[in-house]
Amino acid sequence: MDRHSGPKHRIITFAFYYIELTLFYRVRTGIQWRYISPMFGSKSTLNIT
Repeated sequence: MDRHSGPKHRIITFAFYYIELTLFYRVRTGIQWRYISPMFGSKSTLNIT
């Protein structure tokens, strides 16, 4: 189970990073979630205030 699945792991990590950045930006600049939501299927992140 210690197998490195290179690209896939990278994409997942990048996705999490991206979500954190978008959350930060959204709080900072008040960007509409509307634009980001469709990408991730509007998860429960919307309910975090």
